[in-house]
Amino acid sequence: MASEAVLTRTRAEDIEGLRALISQVILEERDRIVPVSILQDVEKIKRSPVGAVIRMEAAILHLQEDVAELKHTMATKEQLRSLQQVTEARFGQMDERITGLQQVTEARFGQMDERITGLQQVVVARFEEMGKRINVLRLAFFAFLALQVAILVKLFLP
Repeated sequence: MASEAVLTRTRAEDIEGLRALISQVILEERDRIVPVSILQDVEKIKRSPVGAVIRMEAAILHLQEDVAELKHTMATKEQLRSLQQVTEARFGQMDERITGLQQVTEARFGQMDERITGLQQVVVARFEEMGKRINVLRLAFFAFLALQVAILVKLFLP
């Protein structure tokens, strides 16, 4: 039979004093790697006039980086202005094209309106002519009926 091992998990925060122990070990290792005399020398340099010069040099380098970034930003703004001009020119061209297309479309619709109006006039004239012909045919039909009635009356009435 295999024995089952019970695994329990313990978090580092749960172990009392572990954090302080790790911090102490890290400080001891730092002191062993970096001697205290070097740290004291660094502190003296920071407080001396040489430290001020070093800080000023760092500030100048930082300022140069800011100037370079500003120049880049200014170049980018110039590029944006150029892009805006190109975009405005292209939109102007598109507006001109759209205006031209609108004029052409309006002219074509005007021509179509004229054609439709002409066709309507032709259709109306033809219907009027057909109406006149139908009226003539009605008169002829009624005259024919009247003639037939007259013939029938004359035949059957002595």
